[in-house]
Amino acid sequence: MIKEIRFLAVLLAFVILGSCSSPEEHSDYVSGLTSSKISNPYAFIGSIHNEAMDSVIAQRISLSNLKSFNRDFTNKKLSKTKGFDDVKISTEALNAGYDIGLKMKQVKTRATIDNLTDSLICSIPEEGRPYVSKMFQICDKQMRDTIEINKIFDNIDSNIYYDVNLNDTLRSALFAISSIARATNIYNSKPLSTRGATWGSTAKADLGGAIAGLGWRALFKASYRGFMFGPGGIVLSFAQDCAVGAISSSALHVISRGYF
Repeated sequence: MIKEIRFLAVLLAFVILGSCSSPEEHSDYVSGLTSSKISNPYAFIGSIHNEAMDSVIAQRISLSNLKSFNRDFTNKKLSKTKGFDDVKISTEALNAGYDIGLKMKQVKTRATIDNLTDSLICSIPEEGRPYVSKMFQICDKQMRDTIEINKIFDNIDSNIYYDVNLNDTLRSALFAISSIARATNIYNSKPLSTRGATWGSTAKADLGGAIAGLGWRALFKASYRGFMFGPGGIVLSFAQDCAVGAISSSALHVISRGYF
């Protein structure tokens, strides 16, 4: 009887240890993705982005009225989201996204676009760079399987969530950027007639616009103090800045169809 009790105790210990994983195992994003799924609290801005791209095409928005469209569209969508009643669309974020989109449209060589991409990645604190770098790499793959795209970003979000090296501000910003990166890859998996001139340039413009939209507000402060929060603990300004920055940048590509 005593032997049986000891055996059960040892077996129970193995089960408990086997079911636990330390945060450090999840923090090393580069070495491998986890299979855990974490709900990205900023997922809704990715949906807003894709709806905006459809509206840009359907309404035949021009470059001259792109910014006003972006402001009105994003404000209308966010106003229907709990917590965004008094949030004002940032002109700085809108312009920052547009400027990045313009720079990406003007590059002529792969080396130049790589340099611009690197500068955007380097604007992120070191702890967050591997995640953003991976998102840019995914844009280059031009994946058409939306199930696989979602699986990849589920894993990215899981690693962001568990990474003990990220402060809360950077983690929140990375979630917002990831939402846009997922959305643009899904959107650009559609036929050419529904998207911009080239997959890679449009997707990277989305991602770059999201980063630029966030960056003007000195988003990488180590403290959450001074931010307004919404449902699920999201930072309201991060959501709006990331959305309008990405829409400005990518819509410029969709409108121009590769030309000015």
